[in-house]
Amino acid sequence: MILGKRKVEGARVRIYGRVLEKPVEQSVQLHDERVVVERRPADRSVSDRDRDANTVTEIRETREEPVVGKQERVVEEVVVGKTSQDRTETVRDKVRRTEVEVQRSGGEGVEDERHR
Repeated sequence: MILGKRKVEGARVRIYGRVLEKPVEQSVQLHDERVVVERRPADRSVSDRDRDANTVTEIRETREEPVVGKQERVVEEVVVGKTSQDRTETVRDKVRRTEVEVQRSGGEGVEDERHR
């Protein structure tokens, strides 16, 4: 019996990558400042500050706006590899053998030979 081995293909593994979009929502607290101008009646003596007619007062309003920043991040890694192992298998089969019998005659007698 001649025993050999051969490699046969098994299952295939394919890994696909695709981009999925998912809506997200997050609340942010914003702050706004507004300038309020009131006029009210007054009855007092004039001060030096009241006398300066060239006075300019400037007050700025502020308003916060949401700013969204996105950054690509790796959140999972896929590692693909192969494992291998060796195994021993016992092969059972039958072998055949032809036995040949040769008879010769003539001469000094009959010879009987068996060849295997």
